[in-house]
Amino acid sequence: MAINQYRFGDKNAAELLQRSAKLAVKEGYTLFKQINDDLIKLPEPSEQGIHQFALKNLEQYLKRLHEKAKIRPSCRAECSACCTHPVWTTHAELDIIQAYIRDSLSAELQERLTANLREWHLQIGQEASNLKVGDQDGQYRYIAKQVLCPLLLNDSCCIYPVRPVACRVYYSYGNPKDCAAPGPVPAAASFDCAIRNVYLLSSANVIRKYFRGTAREDYHFQRFSKSSLLPLALTV
Repeated sequence: MAINQYRFGDKNAAELLQRSAKLAVKEGYTLFKQINDDLIKLPEPSEQGIHQFALKNLEQYLKRLHEKAKIRPSCRAECSACCTHPVWTTHAELDIIQAYIRDSLSAELQERLTANLREWHLQIGQEASNLKVGDQDGQYRYIAKQVLCPLLLNDSCCIYPVRPVACRVYYSYGNPKDCAAPGPVPAAASFDCAIRNVYLLSSANVIRKYFRGTAREDYHFQRFSKSSLLPLALTV
């Protein structure tokens, strides 16, 4: 069976991916015009402000995508079936996540998270350290290990309010029971096109608007584009 058929065999998932491939480009162009022509309120010139602005645009886009297609994800609260996937985070997101852990989690939860990270390293840390963005074979090997994300505490994401964008664009559209089977979920879809054309384009154009021609422009571009595996980044 072909990889794409295996990953996106569900009709709803395939249909939404096709729709999003076209709509995300259109949405990105609209945002580009609004930002550059001062037709939309811009955030404060900080990484957190830019991230929240781009994140809001992404979430609104995904909501409209589902409403237009009249398709709803089958994802439910406290489901952690997809939390055996490698999770990538940008350097800008990582600072926000670390601050949330430090300021919002109790000392007890922080200790449990530290213990989870140690266990994760013992189970898959060495293999994870060799994983690269875009390495599908490596990703499948990672998922096959069925090692839960160390940020899961009591079957819930302990950083859910500040979870990475990569987690926010991954949905399942089939029977929730199928999600529990080992390996990639056939009825799942990851809207990476929305990350590129909505989230990253939003952040890039705001950065350009504020910092064009300065050293800060390239610095912030790097912070919003370079990714690290989240559990590894939290223990560096």
